Amino acid sequence: MAALDRRLQAHQEAYGLLMKALASVHQPDVLHKMVIERDQCWKTSCLYLSAEARAAFQYGYMAAAHHPNLMRGTVSGQE
Repeated sequence: MAALDRRLQAHQEAYGLLMKALASVHQPDVLHKMVIERDQCWKTSCLYLSAEARAAFQYGYMAAAHHPNLMRGTVSGQE
């Protein structure tokens, strides 16, 4: 039962972080902090996430992290 509770907690934490990151895509300083929080969450919780949730979490964060570059028209982050 404890593992099930931990798994639910990990999914909720990942979802919350992703929503905060997506809300901050137009605030690069905040977004950078969110990416750091995401890394911490990933290190402590990724084993508790389902395969689909892990993929969605990664994809969502990659999209959020690259958003500023996409808005500037740069793909690699180089200007």
